[in-house]
Amino acid sequence: ATAPPPAMDDSSDEELEEVPEDDHGEVKAADGWQRKDNARTSQRVNDGIHDTSNPILKIPHTSSLYEYAVHFLPMDEIVALAARMTDAGLAKYNDGKGDRHYKDWLVTRRKVEKWLGTWMYFLAFPIEGSRREYWTGFEGGFGPKHCLERFGVTQTWFEMMQACFTLPTYGKPADKHDPVRRWWDALFKCFAEAIDAGHILNPDESMIQWLGKHMPGFMSVGRKPTDKGCEVHTVCDAISGIMVGGEVFEGAKAMEGAKYCDRYQKSTALTLRLVEPFKGHNRIVVADSWFGSVETVLALYEHGFYGVLNVKTAHKGFPKTELFEKVWSTKGLQKGVTLSKKEVKALGKFPKDGGKRGLHAGFVKTFDVKGSQIELIAGGHNAKQPMLLVSTASDLLEGEPQKKEWHTTDETGERIRHYHETPQPRMHAFYRKYFHLVDDHNQLRSGTVTMADVWETAYWPDRHFAESLGFWEVNVFKALVRWQPDYKELKHPQFRRLLAHAMLTGGQPLIIDCDDESTPPPPTPSRVLEEGHFWSSFAQRDEKANEKESGAGTKESHRCGFCEKRVYAYGFCAACFPLGSTPGFAICGPGTGRNCFQQHCNGVAARHFMNKHVNKRQKKDEGGSS
Repeated sequence: ATAPPPAMDDSSDEELEEVPEDDHGEVKAADGWQRKDNARTSQRVNDGIHDTSNPILKIPHTSSLYEYAVHFLPMDEIVALAARMTDAGLAKYNDGKGDRHYKDWLVTRRKVEKWLGTWMYFLAFPIEGSRREYWTGFEGGFGPKHCLERFGVTQTWFEMMQACFTLPTYGKPADKHDPVRRWWDALFKCFAEAIDAGHILNPDESMIQWLGKHMPGFMSVGRKPTDKGCEVHTVCDAISGIMVGGEVFEGAKAMEGAKYCDRYQKSTALTLRLVEPFKGHNRIVVADSWFGSVETVLALYEHGFYGVLNVKTAHKGFPKTELFEKVWSTKGLQKGVTLSKKEVKALGKFPKDGGKRGLHAGFVKTFDVKGSQIELIAGGHNAKQPMLLVSTASDLLEGEPQKKEWHTTDETGERIRHYHETPQPRMHAFYRKYFHLVDDHNQLRSGTVTMADVWETAYWPDRHFAESLGFWEVNVFKALVRWQPDYKELKHPQFRRLLAHAMLTGGQPLIIDCDDESTPPPPTPSRVLEEGHFWSSFAQRDEKANEKESGAGTKESHRCGFCEKRVYAYGFCAACFPLGSTPGFAICGPGTGRNCFQQHCNGVAARHFMNKHVNKRQKKDEGGSS
């Protein structure tokens, strides 16, 4: 049975803040809105634009995971960060106290990558308790409770890197965001240049979690999953889901002087700033009701973009009441539907049930934008609650139906599948398909474990940097599963594990193994994983076979099948000898530092074999004497 899909009617039920109503700048209205339920052509089609280009990755698709990872990092800024951390460490040695640990201190680009890989390791393998536990003992392999010193990451070195961490800045102390501005600028520029974005863009908000003090632009937004912190306005390529730009919210007063705010509402100005780097290719902007208004869609057209926008509170010049009259909610007044007193009075006489699900209505209106006559389409659709859109990029002809599936459990415990389709116009189908890409990106970044969970700090610039790594790793994941043919089925938790290993080792292949705390990731392109081998302990085998609790078995060992000397190993290849079969030979785990398991993965034949008939544990389990 599958879980019901998330509701796709809209991105939210409430607005972050209501957009004040004022004039529309230089835009002049021509004719009034006219009823046209089946408007056949959008302004984009009328302009002869039929581009449906897909995003293009700017490195070979078959590149390694490590190459994908560094492609989405601003490497010039990483080099500058390394130099800054070097200077900070040497200053600790020369400050009069003479911390001897920092004598001849040098941080290189590769060391910064390894430091980032350590953070990705923490993200991939979260543990309770002190971070120091990552350096306390190990049982062989890549996973929790395994010694990071195997990768040249000692606890002392990591803590020294942390003590030296400070981002390069523009050197403007009067700027409250100077500690992080240069990094964000470089990161978003790198995202924009990593791919050629496709023909659809999706702007929305993302949150940086923060419960401390002194963060500029701090806000509390109750409707957000992460409701306290700093908001980052971001834009995704809506086809690949890759984040391609953004800007940090710096506070209401600071943003009043931002570009375009002297002419447009702040939501319109923000939309133009987010999509400006992608100007000149007639792209389509799909955005929710914080951005949506007649003013915004006209401003986008003036700057070379088309739009499909949701309209709720910023409804000046939009036929909101007329559309509600035709497609009123099937369940009465819904949360998040904001009406004026006049509208409430008018709609109060309409029946509560509102009519048939799937009804739609449309209006068209011609506007003059700097001498050009353009036609806007306003469309409403009834799907449990009304969705009102304004568009220059889609029409009201019949589109793909809205599909919804969910499950219930009856009195006998049987799972029952429910399914229905709701007819909808192409405009609404297009919007529902692409409005949520930033939300999807945020969900991956802030799902089970976030960088805010693993990097606890009381210094807000550190939190900005930590959360930015979340944006980066999700972008790498999105690119990898879209373009790298060997990673099409990769899941995000497994990807984090592979990313950590790639950054720690500079792209060396990961030998799969498993232990009490972890499960193996899926096969990757490396040679050692082609056969799907993975190491498991004899204790694990017995626990699974006999349904014992973890740790209940004794330590079983046999002579390693690959060591020339008589060395006893505690595990075997669980892929070659699955549960229920008797292993033919034992193998030293990868965590021992010996290459026995790698030899097996590479096809080397074992030298020594287990005695399949004389096994103390088997005799004991079968009731025999030992």
